[in-house]
Amino acid sequence: MSIPFLHNFTISTYLNSQRLKNKVFIKVCTKLLREVKRVGNIERTYNIRYPERIRELRQDRDLTQREIARILKVAQTTYSQYELYKRPMPIECLMTLCKFYDVSADYILGFTDER
Repeated sequence: MSIPFLHNFTISTYLNSQRLKNKVFIKVCTKLLREVKRVGNIERTYNIRYPERIRELRQDRDLTQREIARILKVAQTTYSQYELYKRPMPIECLMTLCKFYDVSADYILGFTDER
């Protein structure tokens, strides 16, 4: 009993399919690297200001990171990472901070200096 799909299968066919897979893999990796560079350039182009702004707003009101973290329902270490820009801040936290501080999202994000 022979297996139909293996009947015409040869080692060279297998090697050619592996080369094709490798070429596709290399193309995908190249595209990903280009995208990473592009995103990195965007971050350098747009000055990320929200870590400075949320620290400034917190300090102006003499609040601790722990108090703001409770309001956001996150750990104090997580909030600290937002201020240090080691972790991106979720949109839900941004909205909560806007309401709490009574400022616009544009202000926190650094698009405007008007509170």
